[in-house]
Amino acid sequence: MTDGLAGLPQPAFKVTTVAARRDFRNALLVGEKRKRISKELVRTFLDELVALPIVLEQLPTGFVFDRVQHLSRKHGLIPCNATYLDLALNSRFPLATLDEDLRRACEKARVRLVQG
Repeated sequence: MTDGLAGLPQPAFKVTTVAARRDFRNALLVGEKRKRISKELVRTFLDELVALPIVLEQLPTGFVFDRVQHLSRKHGLIPCNATYLDLALNSRFPLATLDEDLRRACEKARVRLVQG
């Protein structure tokens, strides 16, 4: 179940607040450190990311102890990945990830994956 970026609903993409910011930053820094991506490409990506209509969701404290904990246990995911899975389930947006555990959980939960 994969879709390209062209299939994403408009006008906004939904991501989590702290986790997404940290994950974007970490992925870019690790890629740059491993010489997989240049500083210039990191800058271009960040400039394009800022231009996207992203909605940062605020998650209530009890959220982690309920839905995210349930998904973590059900699919054997770390809470951060279970948060992404929950968001994809509730928003019906496809999910982009390279994490194999999260990919398997998405397939089991019938969440569409972005192909790229």
